[in-house]
Amino acid sequence: MGKTLEELREMPESDYRLYLAYYQKQPFGQWRSDYNAARIAQSMAGGKLQDLMPFWFDSDAANEDAFEELFAGAIEI
Repeated sequence: MGKTLEELREMPESDYRLYLAYYQKQPFGQWRSDYNAARIAQSMAGGKLQDLMPFWFDSDAANEDAFEELFAGAIEI
């Protein structure tokens, strides 16, 4: 959220609930940055996301459709 604990404590509950609702539609955080970097690398080098983010996939069940479904609400550039 980009806020300190003190700012979160002082935040009205209604604002906090808005942040939660926004996060449900547009997740943010380090894993999002990893995903975005992988998409950029994929567009430049080609290949599959599984090759660029192997820690997200089981080696037996690597399925790009399942991965795409996970990020279905994400904005693509």
